Amino acid sequence: MVSNAIKNEELILNVLKLAGPITKTKLVKLLFLIDNEASAKINKKISSFAYVKYFYGPYPPELEDILSYLSAKGIIHYNENISCNGRRYYLISIDSPEYQKRGEMANIFSEKEEQIIRSIVNKYKDKSLEDILESVYALDSVEKATFGADIL
Repeated sequence: MVSNAIKNEELILNVLKLAGPITKTKLVKLLFLIDNEASAKINKKISSFAYVKYFYGPYPPELEDILSYLSAKGIIHYNENISCNGRRYYLISIDSPEYQKRGEMANIFSEKEEQIIRSIVNKYKDKSLEDILESVYALDSVEKATFGADIL
């Protein structure tokens, strides 16, 4: 059986592989939408993330440590960009050729989990962050949660 930590890492890497370079905010919302969909369809989350309602919706606090670890290992990379209004932002992408060449899902996820991951990423990867945020904020579990409360 695969540990929760490895499954969480693999989920992040598969989202990045399927979506391409994305911002951390978009990554977080895709992870939440995946786990929300899995909870509805298979009665359990795919990750072991604990999503808490913060200023910008659901956020798993443990994500920072995982992203730092993957970055330190050279598996992911933060690419700095500047928006048209002069704001700095970072796109996260897979940096390791080993992970880029590897097949998706790496035999970590069940067939149903793989379908959910692909379905959510394909549905949202080309949508604007604003559209994704609107979808997330419209969910009852997010809308009704108080600041700092567990959502999922």
